[in-house]
Amino acid sequence: MSEEVFTGDWVQKNLPLKQDDKLPKLDRCDQIAAEFKRAYALANPIPVTILWDSPHIHWMRPQPPDREPHQRTATIHDEDPSRRWPEYVLAMGEVIQEALNAANEDRIREGRIRPFGFSKDGPVVRFLVKVLPLITGEQPSTANVSQELYRQLRRRPR
Repeated sequence: MSEEVFTGDWVQKNLPLKQDDKLPKLDRCDQIAAEFKRAYALANPIPVTILWDSPHIHWMRPQPPDREPHQRTATIHDEDPSRRWPEYVLAMGEVIQEALNAANEDRIREGRIRPFGFSKDGPVVRFLVKVLPLITGEQPSTANVSQELYRQLRRRPR
């Protein structure tokens, strides 16, 4: 598995929408795919041994030994290394949510549907549950993903 699977076309094909919901435009799907690629790269760093074999080794900057390679974004499960998906779920969820709300803006404005949120039965959470095993290898339930999204939203500084 690699991050190359995440393209705008792949997002459009795999987004779990109801029949009446409109698909986001391809540029929005490309934004979703870019966020998936970012999360994949953070969750699956390239081993140092592979980097040493690279002809572009002079591009590497050594990381100080007392710092992590990237800043963690999860707010509740930092102490549990077996759960990596909470680190990436909010950023990915917000990108999906914005794309779906933009695509269905006219129907939301008319009151025919409510804005897309993070409910466990909604397309945002269902899509994240489908994508997270590809990114981290973990398989959280829709209820877990929904709860984590709301938990991180509540803890976010305003």
